[in-house]
Amino acid sequence: MSYLRTNVIKEQIKKQSDDEHSIRYFNYPYQALEEAVVNALYHRNYNEREPVEITVEPNRISILNHGGPDRSIPLDVVRKAQTLRCRKYRNRRLGEFLKELELTEGRATGIPTIQRKLKDNGSASATIETDEDRAYFLIDIPCHPDFVEEDLSNVVSQVELNNNEQLEQKLSQVVSQVKGADFELIVKAFWALQEEMPISDLMNLLNQSNRTRFRQTCLNILLDTHLATPTIPDKPNSSKQKYVLTEAGRKLIKDCAAK
Repeated sequence: MSYLRTNVIKEQIKKQSDDEHSIRYFNYPYQALEEAVVNALYHRNYNEREPVEITVEPNRISILNHGGPDRSIPLDVVRKAQTLRCRKYRNRRLGEFLKELELTEGRATGIPTIQRKLKDNGSASATIETDEDRAYFLIDIPCHPDFVEEDLSNVVSQVELNNNEQLEQKLSQVVSQVKGADFELIVKAFWALQEEMPISDLMNLLNQSNRTRFRQTCLNILLDTHLATPTIPDKPNSSKQKYVLTEAGRKLIKDCAAK
């Protein structure tokens, strides 16, 4: 945590034209990160040798621990990322130790605290991923939008500016027969997937919040038509899964650019 506080967390102070008080906010509120890290250490499966992984990216911090939430918690409740209540706790002794250090309360307050601190900071909500086997628990803490590096915003510009009529016509021919397809969203996702991207980043980029709907109306269609592919096809539920255009998808772009 000292590394994150010293090397990652940044502060901005913004003056308001209509108020003498300035607004103070951070790229990541420290309390949210601390809560997420403590949760990962508390709830990980220590029978597995995989460590807790903390990944710092331009637009988020991802915290992964192996050993997902208990199966008594429905998957849709997990993905809502609000409150995860369970009567069966792993690592009770560790939990008592963390309580003594005042790092946890042990009353299912971890996720609500993270979301509250992010909201108070003006940040978007954290998202949670797991799989059907509950093999892992991945929480993404989004960076405050004022701090996001230019690389993602450049991708957004590319998505908005590449209004290639020929490509849209080609895509329309491929997906027009698919029921429920969101064609406009598919076009934007198609452009974005020229680079490998996890579904969470792709959804953030395209301002999508409903993962199930996004898969049904966009991503699954690109996969089913072989325009995009997962980077780890033999492990579809991998926490490190990303998506990218196939050779057929890239050829479609080249063919249109050549005309």
